[in-house]
Formats: sequence, C-alpha cells, structure tokens
Amino acid sequence: MLDLAKASKNLDNMVHVSTCYVNSDKLGMIEEKIYEIDRDPERLINDLYKIPVDQLEKETPHILGKFPNTYTFTKSMAERIIDKRRGNTPVTLVRPSIVGASWREPTIGWIDTISAASAVYFFTGLGIMHAAEGNEGNIGDQVPVDYVSDITITAAAAYANKNEKTHVINCSSSSRNPVKWRQALQWTTQYFQKQPSSKGVSRPHLIVFKNKKHYHAYSALLGLKPKMYKKVAQLMGNKTMQKNADKLIQVGEKSKIVSSLFVHFSMNEWIFNSQKIEEIAEFCTEDERKRFFIDIKEVDWKKYFTYFAWGIHRFALKESPDYPTNEPTNMNILERSRNYFEDIKWTISKGFNFKPRPKSQMKSLIVNSPRIQNVITSLTEARKSKNVSTEAYKAQLNQQANQLCESIFSTYSMRTIKVAAFVINKIVR
Repeated sequence: MLDLAKASKNLDNMVHVSTCYVNSDKLGMIEEKIYEIDRDPERLINDLYKIPVDQLEKETPHILGKFPNTYTFTKSMAERIIDKRRGNTPVTLVRPSIVGASWREPTIGWIDTISAASAVYFFTGLGIMHAAEGNEGNIGDQVPVDYVSDITITAAAAYANKNEKTHVINCSSSSRNPVKWRQALQWTTQYFQKQPSSKGVSRPHLIVFKNKKHYHAYSALLGLKPKMYKKVAQLMGNKTMQKNADKLIQVGEKSKIVSSLFVHFSMNEWIFNSQKIEEIAEFCTEDERKRFFIDIKEVDWKKYFTYFAWGIHRFALKESPDYPTNEPTNMNILERSRNYFEDIKWTISKGFNFKPRPKSQMKSLIVNSPRIQNVITSLTEARKSKNVSTEAYKAQLNQQANQLCESIFSTYSMRTIKVAAFVINKIVR
C-alpha cells in the first residue's frame, strides 16, 4: 500500500489505521509519536521469514517480548517501516484504542463483530463467563466505531499535503473522557440481567480477580459442576446428559480463553495523549464539527454501554429486545419516593473508591511533559548570553513550575463532594 501511495502523482494523504496498543510494551502516558526501539523492524521481519513455521511458534513469546500478542507487535513494526520508507509521501497514522459499538451512526449500539472487549460483554451477558483475571479499577480505553471512522476521515483532510513528518493521532478516550472497566462491566451486565437473551446459559454475573491464584482457584471451582454432571451422566448411561455436560465444559474453556485475551489490557493501564484531536477540531468548520463525531467528551458512558449491550443482543444474537432508555416511565408518588431514598443510599455507600492522582504524580506528569520541558529549554537557551549558570537557571525554572502546580492543585474529599452534590440536587428538585 505504501508503494502504491508513493507511486500516486496527486496523493494528498495516506492514512494508515494502526492501534494505540503498538505501545502496549510500555505503561503510563503514551504520546502521539513513534518511540525509538533498539531493533531494526525491516531486518527483524526479514529474519522472521527465514524461521520455519514450527520453530517460529515456539519462539513467538521470546520474539514478542513485552507485547501481549502478534497483532500489537506487527502493528508496531508496520508503523516503523512506514515511517522509515515513506520518503516525501504525506502519511497519517490513526491509532484507535479498543473499538466498540457505535454512538451515533448508523444507530446507537450498532455492532457487526464480536472481538476485544465486546467478547467479554458477550460471554458475560450469555452467562457463559463468570470469572476473569484483571483489575477492574483501571481505566479501560474504549471508543465507539463511528468515532474512529470520523477521526480517520477528518484527519485525512486536516493533515493533507503535510509531508514534513509522519503525523500520529491517538484515537482514544483515556485522556479526555476516561471510563473504568468496572463501570463498563457493570452497565453491560445489568442490561442482560434485565433483558436476558433466549440463548443465555445462566444468569449474567462476572467476578474479576486481581490475584492470579484466586482466579484459577475460582475457575477450577466453577469447572467442578459440569465435570460432576458428566460423571453422573456416564454412570447413568444417558447420552443426552453427556452431550450437555460436554457443552458446559466447552463453555468453561471458552470463558478461560476470553479471560486470557482480556487480562493484559485490564491488568495494565495506559493514558493515551490525544492532543491532535484539538488540531483536527480547529481545522474543521463549525458545521463539520457538528456533522462529524470528533469530540469523545460527548459520550455518556452509562448510556453508551447500556446500548452497547443492547447492540450485542440485537445485532450479534439476532434477537428483538426492547429498546433501552434511561428515562423513568412511572413518575407516580411511590416512584418518586423510591428515587429519593436511592439518592440517600448513593450518598452514603458509593464513590469512596475514587482516588484522585497524588499531587506528586500530577506534578511529575505536567512538569516533565514535552510541552513544559520545551518551554524550559527555550528559556534556558535565551539566558545563555547572560552571566547565569545554565543548569542553575534550568533548576530554578523547574522549581517555579513545581511551586505553580502546588498552588493550583486541590485535594479532593469524596465525602464532602457527595454530600454537597446531594444537597444541591434536592434543592434544584
């Protein structure tokens, strides 16, 4: 594709759809750039072609290193090869995170394939998956499919004929509108509990274990039931029961496979900087900003994941569930009083697990960010002509930046915030 793009005489832009997880071998803040690596990607790929297939399978874990799978590894190599070989061809890399159901188009909740996070919601919703290994307190960076398509279209125009470098866009939600795995799992599971599928195996519920040993112990406990069922079927000589038992055992194995694919992305956490989205928004006209879905902040995650589950039910399972809505349908006195006490329950019991980032971590992220460090370097260079030590002046600027951060950061008290929110809500009502 790159060779075709380079041969095109009137090409404005070549857009390559990659993935945010080309940097899944790292943790923390991921910038919109191609990071340096200690391997030449083209030489590595050529060396891999020379290895026999049976030997390649054995050496795959060693080749991948810190990458979780071949998909993220090959996407990472592809980015670097494109960047190295593009010449003067204008190239834009769009990196979606975990792609899910649509938010706007063609309709909210639309989905045409089950993969990545949707596989977890799918198997949990059918009551097949009851245990998973991961950290549900981590941010799960997910984006609607129509957000990805609209960012791809607008990025192609925004960076057309700009061939001075390879432009990288993180098409993600973690830095602009984060949502945790716990919330996504809760809202999708709640939908299937209220509207179970006719294809469901058991009541939907999922327990996520951070501890690997606890997960395997609980999985083994879940696997005892179908094995005992099969043993009884064999003693009775009932072939129908034996077939059903085999199906249940297969269901348990599928659950383990899905969990193994999920664990790396839920046990670890990344914040993908998506500053380029602002450049795309500035490039678009006001009418285009309304027409194209380029602001992830507009997504109401509770509504989104409820409709995500509905989309799985409607488009993947091919059933006709009721269209979900967050609006109350019964506003009588009893409903109002029940809602009133639900608010009190929420104030007392919810939200205390929220932990804002420590001041030290926030200061480190801001002061050490490329933008701030570039400003400090520029100011230091400007002082070279004066009789001031460069290192001393740079240290002074870093200290001033830390003091400024200290003065503007706040310490959050969830108890105070929740009580204030409750009181304001009641006054407004």
